Amino acid sequence: MARKGWLDGQRVGRNSFYDLAPKGRRLLEEGEERIFHPSWDGSWFLLSYSIPEDVRHLRDRLRDRLAWLGFGSLSNGLWISPHDVEQEVRALAEQLGIEQHLKYFRAQRAGSHEPQALVDRCWDLPGVNAHYVEFT
Repeated sequence: MARKGWLDGQRVGRNSFYDLAPKGRRLLEEGEERIFHPSWDGSWFLLSYSIPEDVRHLRDRLRDRLAWLGFGSLSNGLWISPHDVEQEVRALAEQLGIEQHLKYFRAQRAGSHEPQALVDRCWDLPGVNAHYVEFT
């Protein structure tokens, strides 16, 4: 974790001490905000991507990071979030060098489908709940 920049390590004699690096602190603060202070105005953040096969590893990294940001997969190449995560997506796209392969939008639900049906389709909440129960 220290090599990846999440922790700052310091050696004193034979002992090692670790503290959160600024990168690790930011990650935890973002997670805290998302988990403990959720709010929703009824709009969705949609992200569409088409990443070439020769950089498939970037597609995999993007999907992992989108899941971490709280996105759910609506279909192949189309992800959805109830949060305004435009800044995070811009930073992620820049970090991975894939800005030209992403399109994103703010959207409102249209039609008679309830938001819960969309949530059920995009996120495995029973599976997440099972993991929390197992953890506790």
